Amino acid sequence: MKLKAKLLFLLLFFIVNTLFAQNIHHKLYVELSIENKSIDVIDSIKIADTLLKSGKQIFFTINKNFSVQTLSTDVIIDNVDCNKSDEQKFKVIFMDSTLNVIPIKYKGNISGEIVKSKEYARGFGETKGIISDNGVYLAGSTKWIADFDTNLFTFEIETKINHKWKVVSQGERVVNKIKADKRTVTYNCPYPMGEIYLIGGKWTEYQKRAGGVTAQVFLIKPEQELAEKYLNVTFDYMKSYEKMIGAFPYKKFALIENFWETGYGMPSFTLLGKKVIRFPWILYSSYPHELLHNWWGNSVYVDYEKGNWCEGITVYMADHLMKERKGEGAKYRRETLQKYTNYVNEDNDFPLNEFRSRHSSAQEAVGYGKSMMMFHMLRVEFGDEVFLKVFSDFYENNKFTFASYDDIRKSFEKITGKALKGFFDQWVNRTGAPFLELSTVRVTKPDEYKLSFVLTQTQDASVFDIKIPVAIYDEKGVVLKKIHMTEKMQNFEISCETRPLKIEIDPQFDVFRRLDNKEVPTIISTVLGKESHVIVFPRKSNMYYEYLEFSKSFSKFLKEQGKKVKVINDGNIGDTPKEGTVWILGIENSFAVYNKTLDDMIKLLPEETKKKMKDVEKSGTFVYTYPNPKDESQSFVFVSTTDQYALENIHRKLPHYGKYSFVGYKTKHLKNTLKGVFAVQDSPLSYNLHYKGGTPKISAKLKVKKALCD
Repeated sequence: MKLKAKLLFLLLFFIVNTLFAQNIHHKLYVELSIENKSIDVIDSIKIADTLLKSGKQIFFTINKNFSVQTLSTDVIIDNVDCNKSDEQKFKVIFMDSTLNVIPIKYKGNISGEIVKSKEYARGFGETKGIISDNGVYLAGSTKWIADFDTNLFTFEIETKINHKWKVVSQGERVVNKIKADKRTVTYNCPYPMGEIYLIGGKWTEYQKRAGGVTAQVFLIKPEQELAEKYLNVTFDYMKSYEKMIGAFPYKKFALIENFWETGYGMPSFTLLGKKVIRFPWILYSSYPHELLHNWWGNSVYVDYEKGNWCEGITVYMADHLMKERKGEGAKYRRETLQKYTNYVNEDNDFPLNEFRSRHSSAQEAVGYGKSMMMFHMLRVEFGDEVFLKVFSDFYENNKFTFASYDDIRKSFEKITGKALKGFFDQWVNRTGAPFLELSTVRVTKPDEYKLSFVLTQTQDASVFDIKIPVAIYDEKGVVLKKIHMTEKMQNFEISCETRPLKIEIDPQFDVFRRLDNKEVPTIISTVLGKESHVIVFPRKSNMYYEYLEFSKSFSKFLKEQGKKVKVINDGNIGDTPKEGTVWILGIENSFAVYNKTLDDMIKLLPEETKKKMKDVEKSGTFVYTYPNPKDESQSFVFVSTTDQYALENIHRKLPHYGKYSFVGYKTKHLKNTLKGVFAVQDSPLSYNLHYKGGTPKISAKLKVKKALCD
């Protein structure tokens, strides 16, 4: 279509179609040149009458590298000063007051680089925007469309590209045709958006349709079996989430294989790296998580100024739910609390209303973990049915608008009839967490058994108002009670029908709190989270230089995380250091001896696991974490290998195995063959009662909670 004809078509479109939900609607005609790494755009932008009549001057910003011109003599765009180095700013002047369309044309090169992401321990790259032989990535960060700073807008986009390529954007694809050597693809997005994504690649496309929604998979190379796996689970997850929340907000959901490693979730599609999508567990972890983001974050938008709430509820309804369905909900919550305990301190803690995105383990522990636990406490308080009604209400009333924790509170108050400002103020606007201590457990029996005990919140900060589950084991079984704690030190008394044998405080980790070291096993995230580290390498080893180089690179890695690190050899210390995590490298190390604590832990492992341990020790690389038996606040880590090349990358692997006490790998490529967690021996929030004449053996176990929505 000729330029003048194209422009006439676009202008006629806006004259005829006058009803738009937003202040801004973009009608884009885009040509992409892969060879030249360039983009050529015509954008006819309709401005709503409400915005025109407001009397406000109209400005827009756009990529600094674009040459921009108006396509109408009745609309002037004046370049004005811009305080951002990567943007240029224009003032719009309508020469005819009856006009409400800004037709502009612009073009330029987009050849950004893919750089290492600031997001911790992910190994992903990121770019502001790129057009390359490998693929196309354009987003809000590219500043490739005119930005009027109106938050949300609607759009339609027609893209021309080489016929061997395909493009994906938000909304519904309404045209996909090839003529000569060009492919034309049109997407219609009537849903209010905050940015426009345009993703391109040489993909093989697969799709499946059900219930008015199309599931799509775009793979760089044909792989029918992989595509089928994703297509099938898409509708399973979608059905589950619709049951919990409400109808899927879009007409399509696409899994797109990206040309560099990413884990992005956008409205109506997700962009995952080629390694990521082929990990078998991604189908049951990251993929449902990104799909759920189409409800939370990608249709109900986050009011970031008041805190990012969507990661916590997405983790809870996706990742946590997956574990609940396996009977591992309590374990997942324990690991979540353990991350907070390990990584968050007074210096790096912050309230949920200040969380935007994660760039460190501490930020994840608060923004994802604390938020998730807050939602879990609300579910425990009000029950599954009410909890789901609340989030259905929140979704229905905030779809395609910006929402905050305050809006979630309003839905809870509406459905429950309870005033919850105090609860939300405590968990959203305040830092810190309670630390519980159990003491003075007694049983009396005047007419009936009375179990009394003292709970203390030992944190320096003021008291937290919390409701705590308490498990009481007696001669008949186990019952779960709930107590309400409002004081720093509080006495409790519970009546029991039969003689109590044991008490456990918050046995299933239902309360957001700091954990005692004895409540949880020592795991890799625990040792990595310590502020100071001592790396002890062996003097007498046939891999002396390899261990020395590892010590240097690992030391650099830890220092980049803000840790204090000391590197010494095993001949320069008389005894193991008394502070921080101690990394003992090499089987020949003077300190590479299993103490009784580690021996006892290994004895409790299944025979199959112990056999794997022996295999890895003979020919592989292993990492064991365990507490110092003389000081349980200190941890030891034993690292040894028979493969010198494995040491080059082991420290990059460890953050991905943070929830394990021990891991083992075979070959220099570090293929994982061993992982597990040592059992907890004696929790300080558990107390066994003793009676004269002997105490009956406890055989009862707490029931595993039913999974949400099951």
